[in-house]
Amino acid sequence: MPRQPTDKRFVTPIPALYPERDALLDAVRVADRQDTLPALVYADWQDEHDQPEHAELIRVMCEFEAEAMQGREKKARRTELVARIRDLLKSRALRPMRDLKSNLLDYHHGIIDAVYIDIELDLPIGPVRDRNLCGPPEQLDLPSYAPFDKFHELVLRLPGNATSELLDALGNQPWLQRMNVFWPRGLLVEPGQLVTFANSPFLSGLRRFDVGLACIPIDDVVAIHLAKSAKNLHEIDLFDLERRVCARRSKKPSPEAYLDAITQIVSSPLAARFTSFGNASISL
Repeated sequence: MPRQPTDKRFVTPIPALYPERDALLDAVRVADRQDTLPALVYADWQDEHDQPEHAELIRVMCEFEAEAMQGREKKARRTELVARIRDLLKSRALRPMRDLKSNLLDYHHGIIDAVYIDIELDLPIGPVRDRNLCGPPEQLDLPSYAPFDKFHELVLRLPGNATSELLDALGNQPWLQRMNVFWPRGLLVEPGQLVTFANSPFLSGLRRFDVGLACIPIDDVVAIHLAKSAKNLHEIDLFDLERRVCARRSKKPSPEAYLDAITQIVSSPLAARFTSFGNASISL
């Protein structure tokens, strides 16, 4: 497919998975917010891998964040640093970062804290015009336009009209291993839709499953929780399970069914790894 002027895809896609890079990024993520050493190590790595603009952004933002910048001289330096940050984000090399997040509050040590990608069913096949959108099922080529080397957390949000075809296609994408938060967002799931998705071998990066306002069958919630490849899943937000998790819109499951679902989750051998079950509540 020939590239068009509106196409935001990279000439050379950035790999979604790169073990050495991902380990360095993870070290930055888990480090104390005041500890700049892991970020500066990653800046050196980016320099060595033909990303000098991002390496400079990391170093400049580390200096900017390191001090309160009080006093006339420090305030002058702060102004210089802010100007340089803005110039770097306007550069061709870092424009993908700015396309995703233009607010500096979304950055820490020169890296975006979290990127939210909306999976859309009805996008046309062809040029990518918005880096925050991915789809349709035939074109889930996120690594071709998302800078996987410049953000920590990937949050995938599903549309309310997601189909089994979309979920199946998504579950077969190797880049899904970089997904950290799965957020169905108001999805009315048919029974069994997420059971198939839960069998994906690419859920190793998933840390949080956010049911939110989605209408999801109990068995599907349990399937995601018990997914074999989701070995790093440690937080599940059931968000008022009694009202929101249902088998059908027209028929509410019995209190016993809710209790059985919670029992399956909490008594699972995997439950020990969880730090939070969110704001679950059951009315019997």
